[in-house]
Amino acid sequence: MTDAAIETRDVTEQVATAISAGRSLRLIKRDFSLTETELDQVLEKLWPVSNDARIRMVKHDLGRLERIIEMLFEKSVAGNIDAAGTLIKALDRKSQLLGLDAVRQIDLQIIKPPEYKSSHERIVQAINEFWNRMTPAEKALRERLNGLNAEKALELLDRLGPEANANNGSDPTP
Repeated sequence: MTDAAIETRDVTEQVATAISAGRSLRLIKRDFSLTETELDQVLEKLWPVSNDARIRMVKHDLGRLERIIEMLFEKSVAGNIDAAGTLIKALDRKSQLLGLDAVRQIDLQIIKPPEYKSSHERIVQAINEFWNRMTPAEKALRERLNGLNAEKALELLDRLGPEANANNGSDPTP
């Protein structure tokens, strides 16, 4: 192993000790004459943060928890109440690590029932019902009148003569 590799390992161990002692990263950087990049590299060597590293840490913690759970279980069965309480906490932590703990939050959604109709839909329905009750002749007349503006409709009525105006739209008798 080269001297540079040994020196890097020593600095890494010293940084780990300093962090464990509670010193800030700013002070560690200054005391060890590290650049920002060098400090990041040391931290990455000490505590890598990646999916693989997280899985490795979870597996490590699970191994330790299993050992503790076995000891606590034996003590709990023997009647140690404190061990039983700690066992429950350890089992809860194991469930959290494995993602087996139950969801503790309920998302409430309020939705409109399917039979609910908005006021717009009810108005459209009333108009359609009114339209459906008309005779075919009334529907045809309304469609033709919709194509005319008010002035054009009055002009056509004036052409029909005074008897069309006198009947006020009622059926003329022969």
